[in-house]
Amino acid sequence: MYNIGYINIYIIMNLNTNQKLAIQCINRPCLVLAGAGSGKTKVITEKILYLINSCNYGDRSIVALTFTNKAANEMKHRVQQKICRTTHCSIYTFHSFGMNIIQHSLHLLDFRPNFFIIDEYDQIHILQKIVQKHAQYDLSTLKKILKFISMLKNNLLNYSDASKLQEYQNKIEWLKYYYLYESFLIHSNFLDFDDLIFIPIKLFQKHKNVRVLWKKKIKYLLVDEYQDTNNIQYIFMKQIIHSNNFTLVGDDDQSIYSWRGANPQNMNLLKNDFPTLQVIKLEENYRSSGRILNIANTLISHNPHIFHKKLFSNMHYGPMVKVIATQDEYEEVKRVVREILIHRNKFKTSYQDYAILYRSNNQSKILEKYLVKKNIPYQIFGKKSILDQNFVKILIYYLKVIINPDDDFSFLKIINIPNRRIGNKTTTILRTISLKKNVSLYKIGMYIDSNTKITMKIRNKIKNLCLLIQDLQNFASVKPNNILKKIIDDIEYIQFLKKTVKNQIQFNEYIKNIGLLLNSMENIKVYDNKKENFSALSNFISQIVINSSEFSEKNIKQIDQDQIFLMTLHASKGLEFSFVFIIGMEEGILPHYISIKNKDCLEERRLTYVGITRARKELTFTYTRKRMLYGNNISMNPSRFLDELPQKDLLWLNKKNISSFFQNSKIHIKTIKKMLKLKD
Repeated sequence: MYNIGYINIYIIMNLNTNQKLAIQCINRPCLVLAGAGSGKTKVITEKILYLINSCNYGDRSIVALTFTNKAANEMKHRVQQKICRTTHCSIYTFHSFGMNIIQHSLHLLDFRPNFFIIDEYDQIHILQKIVQKHAQYDLSTLKKILKFISMLKNNLLNYSDASKLQEYQNKIEWLKYYYLYESFLIHSNFLDFDDLIFIPIKLFQKHKNVRVLWKKKIKYLLVDEYQDTNNIQYIFMKQIIHSNNFTLVGDDDQSIYSWRGANPQNMNLLKNDFPTLQVIKLEENYRSSGRILNIANTLISHNPHIFHKKLFSNMHYGPMVKVIATQDEYEEVKRVVREILIHRNKFKTSYQDYAILYRSNNQSKILEKYLVKKNIPYQIFGKKSILDQNFVKILIYYLKVIINPDDDFSFLKIINIPNRRIGNKTTTILRTISLKKNVSLYKIGMYIDSNTKITMKIRNKIKNLCLLIQDLQNFASVKPNNILKKIIDDIEYIQFLKKTVKNQIQFNEYIKNIGLLLNSMENIKVYDNKKENFSALSNFISQIVINSSEFSEKNIKQIDQDQIFLMTLHASKGLEFSFVFIIGMEEGILPHYISIKNKDCLEERRLTYVGITRARKELTFTYTRKRMLYGNNISMNPSRFLDELPQKDLLWLNKKNISSFFQNSKIHIKTIKKMLKLKD
């Protein structure tokens, strides 16, 4: 363990002045404005060590909250490495911490032990079943209803509260669905993502003693990526703060998630809610060349700021930033790949030193095809979670039914996989009996009698499924870490996939993804107690769902393989590469057409800023003069963001006269509107 003297020497020797100030600011609210590449994770982990070793804070009294499980695990690893012992610091994602509070207060809530977290896929299916009794809605409308429900929860409104407000009287039908949706969740022992923050806040409001208890537990709070918090997370944070002892670390210039509720104005609220707030700026960048930082600073200066900061670096200024014009998206892809191959050959670099960033996923399709054609290795970073694949998710439903056989929603998902020839007519009969007798489908299936209109053959198949669930329950109560392998073996799942999935490449992908799920289950702790084993398995499922965005195909592949990285600008946040290409720098692409239409390009500018600051050594922009959009070949104009950059730092290649491109952009946007049949 470090002694106090060593900690102080370590801070003095290895941190810059403002990093030291951020770490040693303890007795007042602290906001650390951490610019890209300024060492924010180092500051957070060193502050945890400082609190423990120099300020006599107990491990368990410190809570750090972040947005991804990956970031939380990295912090834990760094702290444990430095402290030279196992630490009990509570480092969570917001949602995991909310779940922890709920688990400790189940006796005060409407939920039972071993509840499940549902994702958007399950939410849509549940809502679909609810609304189909009243009306027929397409997927787009169902998503809008879910967004409406999410908005109400993020404004801390349950059905009873919302139904009394005049502003929602034009949404009576949707409010009814909110009530039915919540009733279904409570009955099924389900929670959605919003509940993981909504329920703890409601719990604190109703039971003041519970809030006081948690405030006593949390002597010091740290929050990473504070700019990504939404309204309800800000309220949640305020409720657990102990005596204004907190440090928030964030960068308003990297706030790029407004579409999922992030509110950079939470920075402004701090000044009003905590008048003694100390703001410390981390402006020294340890990642990028001076020229790249000058470009980033100049671009983001066009946005209004609550707090002003300017990144600087003591590294070399670096080569000119290229801006390459191409005829169309096909030539753009060829040019980018050629630039990489020539550069790699000249400087003896690796493929993994290069990243190609783009605004939307559909921009990668042509790129992928060309890389495959040229036999160049690549990896798409940040693809959808493997849990979005139905053949993987079926196994999760099996696990859920094992823990709670009365989970009718999951039972219906597995009833016919593998194919048991149990049709819709049979499931309708089962549901009717279930409603009439007020018992679960599992219990109906276990004791199904001959008086039903279901044939003996099908009755036996249903009974056998229920007996299988019973057998799997007994196994899971002893060996929860091996239960998935037993499910796969008992239902002959691999053989089923071989018959069902005709495409060999796709089949191999499913097998790899199932393998990833199997490997992750090996970490489930096994207890001597049946109840604790079910609890461990339930917690595993919830964590998989909460962190599903990180539980993706990218984790199967070795990150150290030599391959070019392809990703959206959103997915690139938090990463860095020696050589970065940002493609599609055109009006309507970046900034996106919708942002231009809404006359609000602030977040698009921040998104471009994030992309620029991923580059360590060299940066290249590309744009096309024509691009196939919405089935039409459209003339494109360079992005306004290119015009906002310091021209002395840019090397334009194949440049034509763009002095009047803003005027041309208006014509260009009108063309897109016409094609989409949109009104001004």
